Amino acid sequence: MTDSAFYVYGIVPADAAVDVLDASDGMGSEIRLVTDGPVGALVESIDPERPLGRRRDLVAHSTVLNTMAAHGPVLPMRFGSVVAGGAAVVDELLAPQRDHFAALLEQVAGRLQFNVRARYVLDTVLAEIVRSEPEVAELRRRTADLPEDASHYDRIRLGELVARAVDVRREAHTRRLLEGLVPHAADYLVREVSGMDNVAEVSFLVTEEQRADFEQAAEVLAEEWEGTARVSLVGPMALYDFVPEQ
Repeated sequence: MTDSAFYVYGIVPADAAVDVLDASDGMGSEIRLVTDGPVGALVESIDPERPLGRRRDLVAHSTVLNTMAAHGPVLPMRFGSVVAGGAAVVDELLAPQRDHFAALLEQVAGRLQFNVRARYVLDTVLAEIVRSEPEVAELRRRTADLPEDASHYDRIRLGELVARAVDVRREAHTRRLLEGLVPHAADYLVREVSGMDNVAEVSFLVTEEQRADFEQAAEVLAEEWEGTARVSLVGPMALYDFVPEQ
């Protein structure tokens, strides 16, 4: 047991400007930089007996990392990474992996992550499906005024047809999203989505040189899909999906 502990947000260059962080960004204490040669750890003193996992903790973790990422390379640590005592930050974390961290920081310099998410305006999409799919329209008309038990199988068939039609549109829209954005990114990762209204969720690795064109391409996509799907662009943020978990 120890009466001191340090929460570790991430790894940054030793000369990183911690003063870009606001006093309210972390979990309540001062965030400081502990260095070893060319690398440093962003840390905050915490009560070792305080459980982590509150929403405020998660927000603090991402806020600190994303703020630092906007000003230079950062390697995110896994949420909940805690070391016991200040000396352990150097002896157990930085010193054993100094060369590894330095090489990774050099690789990610000038690169940022953006997340793009698209969600259907369901009323619009479902109305379009009814207009374009005769069997869907007929089943909808047939079941509209019948009690559920009297139209059970028709309703099952209707649900299957609608889900299939949404899947076809989702695949086409995902291809369009990738065609529009991948040329302006260094790498990308497609996430699985669930729920009828979700179109796609993709993480993109974008260089500083690509950033303006990438953001413009995302804006073009949002305008193209206005009324059919809502496109949200989140970033820049730390490279959560494009560096090994530390």
